[in-house]
Amino acid sequence: MATFNPSDAKLRIAPMSAVAGIAPLQNNADWIDAVFSAESLRAERTLRPNTSIRGNSQQAVGNKSFIIPQGDITAANGAFHPVQHAQLLANIQRNSATPTTSGDAYIHKLAPVESDVAYGNLAFDKDRADDAPQLFLDMLVQQYALTVAANNWPSAVFSTMGLRYDYWDDPVQDAQTPTLTSLRVRGLPDATEWEDGTTVELAFQVDATVATTVKAVYSTGTPSFVGASTFTVALDTWTRVTLTDGTFAGTEDEPIEIYVPTGALSVADEFSFAFERTVWTPDAHTSPFDSVYAEITIDEEVYCIENFQLTVLDPVNIPPCIGGLFGETIRRRGTRLVTGNITRDYINRDLQKKLERKIPFAIRCQMTNGILIPSGGDNEQWTLLHYGPNAVFSGPTKVIGGPDDGAEALAFTCYEDPTESNGDTDDLSMWLTTDQATIP
Repeated sequence: MATFNPSDAKLRIAPMSAVAGIAPLQNNADWIDAVFSAESLRAERTLRPNTSIRGNSQQAVGNKSFIIPQGDITAANGAFHPVQHAQLLANIQRNSATPTTSGDAYIHKLAPVESDVAYGNLAFDKDRADDAPQLFLDMLVQQYALTVAANNWPSAVFSTMGLRYDYWDDPVQDAQTPTLTSLRVRGLPDATEWEDGTTVELAFQVDATVATTVKAVYSTGTPSFVGASTFTVALDTWTRVTLTDGTFAGTEDEPIEIYVPTGALSVADEFSFAFERTVWTPDAHTSPFDSVYAEITIDEEVYCIENFQLTVLDPVNIPPCIGGLFGETIRRRGTRLVTGNITRDYINRDLQKKLERKIPFAIRCQMTNGILIPSGGDNEQWTLLHYGPNAVFSGPTKVIGGPDDGAEALAFTCYEDPTESNGDTDDLSMWLTTDQATIP
């Protein structure tokens, strides 16, 4: 039952499966609940303007435009969490090293230079407490913005972009024994089949003699396949669904398609998909990061910093293709950029000297939640460490903003450092310490 109460909203994240365009089943352990303070995940369906001259000084209705699912996940006000946002951090960093251990603690290094694990596309399952949980597919994090301020919660904003979205639930076995693991449908049903308060199912029946010949019908109860048209599914790819009367499901520009992997179906199998995803119960989580337990160092010296900001931009590209409303591929293209700002009370010229002489420095930001990991060696805590080995300040020298304005605000950019003695050569490396052996 929908509450339409935003405080009842939920979000969880999982890596996409090895099959392109396929998210894990809902009961898969890879789904990790992500606490958030706000989100703007959406698929904006705009109209492409029609400005043709029609002789009546009025604009004609346009056509539907290319759709790019995108939006921000904001973890502020006590929501930034060492486990629940690990997949997003790993995604912007691309790769990781094999974790080291310390008692029951696992230390994951996340850095582009590493090659042990590649973090690919993600799936987001979002429930807005409106009986219409929304599934976002093949998402990538294109920007990570961190803010750590004195006497405040650290906050992170993850800006994402992806290929598709829909509302379909997992497949359900209705008869015989279809293999459900990678059976999926995608696309929006016709408007007449998408009714508020009515759970519409798209049901399938496999032919009694040929496992690739199926029937499909919409149903709100027990489906009837009597007299339904058949169509042939192509294995290991997406096939457009044909309905009872021989018409295609969905619309011409946004068809409903089914993915059937080899070996998934046998003769006389029956299965269905509900056009309403199941609402899940989120897991409990440990304490969030806290600026009380944060520390900023420059060239290994701890500085009293009032405000620290760090932004990692790794551009994402979705090339538009002729035909259809959604992109076919998503990839990283462009130059990665790591920038930041620090604000502190102006009490010495140490940093001004680095600014004026463009002296490179190493910068480090470490946050914990102040809680020991059970049985962790060396008193390990849930920790997130950012390290840039080769940062350079930019901007003007110090100015006076008023009789009581003694703040020093400095911008910096992080660069690669091939000579870094520990092999941490990337513009920015992260170390995430948790009680989890893997990041899904």
